[in-house]
This record gives sequence, structure tokens and C-alpha cells, in this order.
Amino acid sequence: MSINKLPHKNLYAWTVVLTAVTMIGGILSIITGIGIKTAIPATPDIPGGIILFLLGLLLATGLYEGRHDHARWVQFGYTGIILILIFGVCTVIISGANLLSLILEGEKTDPVSILYSGYIWAAILALPIYPGLKKLLFGCSQGGAF
Repeated sequence: MSINKLPHKNLYAWTVVLTAVTMIGGILSIITGIGIKTAIPATPDIPGGIILFLLGLLLATGLYEGRHDHARWVQFGYTGIILILIFGVCTVIISGANLLSLILEGEKTDPVSILYSGYIWAAILALPIYPGLKKLLFGCSQGGAF
């Protein structure tokens, strides 16, 4: 196998999409948190947006390092995806609890507002990549080629 040829091009390409969505979601959260109106609805959360942007940078670092060392892409990608999935699950739990609380109090709710969070979209996009990267990481740890 040539060192310049990247195996698993579909996983790599999907990681590029995930990276872009994660970084854009983080930027949108920061912008709406500052108070700037955007055409795309986003959760106004400055610290959450910064964390989401940093997770995107982690994935981008893996993509950059993966051009020359494929194992680095797997390591950075797997770590970033695990963190995105953890934050995504926490966001679903917290948003669901907030909605349930509003329903129990008899206040007006908007269940679609859960989808405004960049964490949700990043987690949804990370789900298809996770099994493939997990398998690659296990293969690398066993000393096999990936």
C-alpha cells in the first residue's frame, strides 16, 4: 500500500463533513450567543459553541495529520467522535429534561428547538463513522494494517 494513498476514503470524506458541520455549529452558537441574529437557528451558547468549535479543530487536526500518517487520523478521529457522542447524548438528556419541565409547568414548549443545537447534528453525523473508526483503531492496536 502506498503511503500517500488513504484507505477508507468514505470514512475520511465523512470525517471532513463532520468536521465542517461541527465547526460551523460552534461558530453559529457563538454568534447567536453574542446576540447576532442568523438565518440558521442555533442555540445561543458561547461556552458550548467554543467547545464544539474545539472538537471540530480536533477532527481537523486528525484530517491534517492523517494525510501523512493514517494512524494519526484514526486516533484523532476516534477521540473526537467519542467526545462528540458524549456531548450529544448529554445535550439530548438536558434538552429533554428542560422540555419535560416546561410541559409539567404548563408552559409553551417548542420540541423542535432541540434540533437547534450543533451537538445534536454533530452526534447524528458521528454515528455512521463510529463503527468504522472503532474497527480501524482495533486493527491498528493489534498491529494489523488498516
